[in-house]
Amino acid sequence: MKREKYTPRQIEIIEGKIPDSEIITAEYTRILKWAKEVGDEDVISIIQPYRDARAKIRKKNEQKDALKYAQRHYDRIVITVPKGTREELKAFAIKNGTSLNGLVLRSIEHYTGIGTK
Repeated sequence: MKREKYTPRQIEIIEGKIPDSEIITAEYTRILKWAKEVGDEDVISIIQPYRDARAKIRKKNEQKDALKYAQRHYDRIVITVPKGTREELKAFAIKNGTSLNGLVLRSIEHYTGIGTK
């Protein structure tokens, strides 16, 4: 490890002297970026797994938040159609510049007069 290239805090992080709970993801990212620039394979092998684990946790948390938001703000309606119909409707929707969900919402609004916002 080329220690002169890292700050004292970064060296402590690399050496495992600072608990993971006290390190922000951006610090891992900065260390990893610098290690890649200077070709410091030892540091890359130490830091990369931590950063990857943090990214995985962040992605799961974002997915949970999106699901919670959807559950609070939307109702779900499930419909059953004959095999192949879904793909036909999807193709029709794309051809008309919308999504399958948008097509269904517009159809409901047109047919019933009930606005879907």
